[in-house]
Amino acid sequence: MACKSCCGNQREEKLSNSAFPLTRYEVLEFLGRGTFGQVVKCWKKGTNEIVAIKILKNHPSYARQGQIEVSILSRLSQESADEFNFVRAYECFQHRSHTCLVFEMLEQNLYDFLKQNKFSPLPLKYIRPILQQVLTALLKLKPENIMLVEPARQPYRVKVIDFGSASHVSKAVCNTYLQSRYYRAPEIILGLAFCEAIDMWSLGCVVAELFLGWPLYPGSSEYDQIRYISQTQGLPTEHMLNSTHPFWRLKTPEEHELETGIKSKEARKSTYQQI
Repeated sequence: MACKSCCGNQREEKLSNSAFPLTRYEVLEFLGRGTFGQVVKCWKKGTNEIVAIKILKNHPSYARQGQIEVSILSRLSQESADEFNFVRAYECFQHRSHTCLVFEMLEQNLYDFLKQNKFSPLPLKYIRPILQQVLTALLKLKPENIMLVEPARQPYRVKVIDFGSASHVSKAVCNTYLQSRYYRAPEIILGLAFCEAIDMWSLGCVVAELFLGWPLYPGSSEYDQIRYISQTQGLPTEHMLNSTHPFWRLKTPEEHELETGIKSKEARKSTYQQI
């Protein structure tokens, strides 16, 4: 991927598979934890470089997904990270049976930015450049997270990060890890065949959240998620469900609770009429 040299010049560089251990870096700060591992802020010893290192869990299933992520990052390294607005990946290495991925350090994720601003709705003049940048990234990949690069110096300059759940569409397997619940497409909730369109659904939910100041579909369960979606978008079409029954309906919250013992919740700030 494109990376900066010490003098600030940019060059294209493929993701390298390094034999250097984690001891080459000094851990400065713990940044967060996810399904597949944790992320730490590090100083690369002997240089002025500050990077983010994603350390994957030492588990066979996570290791396999890690290999997919490395493969995707290696493929993306042939493209311009700045032009297509995705995070630069510098190298990967093994440390005590953990796969470690080294990325450029970005400033703040979009959620923390909204939280810092007390979830105030963003004006459309700020939403548009964010949307344009993520749509550009979608030309090359399937995104999970959106980061602000440097909010103080470059307001609303964003990059897409985290390819832990990414896959080539021809090899994708449906599971809930593909998308966070609030942004999960109906195809994923219902276990149906899917394509890149699920990314457009997620992006639409993100843009709505920026405009409203709160999540559009904040379901506490998959049932509530599909209930919220159905109340605004209507029920999924028959061809999506591939149902043998000519008619079907979504169970009421009371029926769902009686069957599962799980009480439905109303987590929305506001409800909307069907469109």
